[in-house]
Formats: sequence, C-alpha cells, structure tokens
Amino acid sequence: MAAAKRAVKPHEVADAIIAKGRADNGNLVAFQQQAEIHETPALKAAGEALQALDPVSPKPMSAQDQQDYRDKVVQLTAPKPKPPEDPVKVRYARAAEVEMRLEAGEMVSHDDQEWFELYRTCAEYRAQKRIASYNKKYMNG
Repeated sequence: MAAAKRAVKPHEVADAIIAKGRADNGNLVAFQQQAEIHETPALKAAGEALQALDPVSPKPMSAQDQQDYRDKVVQLTAPKPKPPEDPVKVRYARAAEVEMRLEAGEMVSHDDQEWFELYRTCAEYRAQKRIASYNKKYMNG
C-alpha cells in the first residue's frame, strides 16, 4: 500500500513507455545515456578562469557620480512633453465650434464665418464630420 502512494517520477513514466513499446514492437531501442561529461580545452580553460575570478565588490560612488546618477533619474522620470496637436483635428474642432455657434444663432466674427464657409467645402471637413458622426453614433452611444 505504501508503494502505491509514492509519487511517480517523470523518468519512471518514460521508462514504462519505452518498456511497453519494446514489448509491443520489439524494434524500439532506447537511446544510450551519456556516460561522461563533454569537455573541450576551451571549456576547461573557461571554467578555470571563472574560478580564478574573485567576486568583485562594486566601488563606492563618488559624490559627483551620485549627483550624475540622481540627475539622470530625474531626467528619465520627468514627464514627457505633449506631442503637438494634429492640425487637422485642431481645424475641425474650430469648425465644429463655429458651426455650433452659428446653429445656436450666436454672433460669430466675420473672419471665423468666412473661414468656416470656405473650410466646410473641403474634403478634410467632410471626412472629419463623418468620423465625428460615426464616433458619436457607435463609440459614445
């Protein structure tokens, strides 16, 4: 009963499969296990060189190195500047604001109205308006 409770090791399972294969097929042969450790002169020299090295303890940092390190940390952790806004989105946002004000009956400067009348004839405006309509319909609702 105690033998039945012991854990089965992976190599025991593999050996059982090989033995079953031998019994079933008769032509299944197990690979020979490597009997010696492979060693070349280069591997031996590398091992000796590694053993000859003493563990190197790091040198204490000078005050200047510590300050340089702190400066670098500050530089790397500082917030990145915002990328410039997309001019297409800026133009469309301006057009949408002017359009909304016109529809609401508010006063708009002559320059803004002139610019909007010209801009809304452009393909860029029509494309951005379709994108905004799609986003409003499918993304926000």
